[in-house]
Amino acid sequence: MRQIDELYLQHPWMGSRSLADHLTTAEKPVGRDRIHRLMRRMDIESLSPKPGTSKRYAGHPLYPYLLRGWA
Repeated sequence: MRQIDELYLQHPWMGSRSLADHLTTAEKPVGRDRIHRLMRRMDIESLSPKPGTSKRYAGHPLYPYLLRGWA
């Protein structure tokens, strides 16, 4: 957890995948699930943008689907 914290403070955009890649050595492999679990325990998450592709903007108009019921 100390190594995760040190890496996270240097690179806050790194998620569990890249942290696992940096912490893995030939003698001591580290899995992404373990890093993810420890990050949740430490209450940290990456600062990279999260997926938000389905969120609509309130100002945009809604158009009806004109082909519904024609098939």
